[in-house]
Amino acid sequence: MLRKISISIIATGLIALGGAATASVSAADSVDFSKLVILKKVAPKYPRKAAMAGLSGWVDIEFVVSEQGTVDSPKVVKAKPKRVFDRAAVRALTQWKFEPIGTQRHSKIRIDFKI
Repeated sequence: MLRKISISIIATGLIALGGAATASVSAADSVDFSKLVILKKVAPKYPRKAAMAGLSGWVDIEFVVSEQGTVDSPKVVKAKPKRVFDRAAVRALTQWKFEPIGTQRHSKIRIDFKI
């Protein structure tokens, strides 16, 4: 029996309002994902064990867009379920390319995995 698998990417802004910014990221160093221009987008591969088990979930990743538009320093900040989709999401995101923005900026994205 074949299952329909879908992966969606949801852009989210960094939570840096009302004094809730983290020590390593300030609001001045961040850019809302929706303001980034994607030049190359690679879809994550659905983990086989998760697909066979019928698991769905999501991964929130904070990352840096370099001056050249590449993805640097991806960090999983939250995932459900934990450690199931993390590797696939990070592997895909590190292959993305954005229009260069002149300076490095932090951003955040949610990648959904649905069966």
